[in-house]
Amino acid sequence: MQPLKHFYEKKKKLNLILLNIDNFSNINDSYGIEYGDFVFTKVLEILNTLCSNNIDIYKLESDEFALVNQNNLDINTAEDTAKLLTSFFLMKLK
Repeated sequence: MQPLKHFYEKKKKLNLILLNIDNFSNINDSYGIEYGDFVFTKVLEILNTLCSNNIDIYKLESDEFALVNQNNLDINTAEDTAKLLTSFFLMKLK
């Protein structure tokens, strides 16, 4: 979370989306840490593909990512991004 600290310290305005992979520990427990790392890499690739160039992606603790957009502060853009990510990952689970 350290890289995000500078946004707070400089009081920068931004849109923030937090993404948590529920029950990710089950993947590590069932398939091993190496496979869990592989899954995280794939999730990061998907996030980079789906998110615009204006969004910076940070890996937080355990199974969380932070998506930060400090260029386009329009709330509709943030909501559209969150909806896109939610629909994509829910579609992949079906």
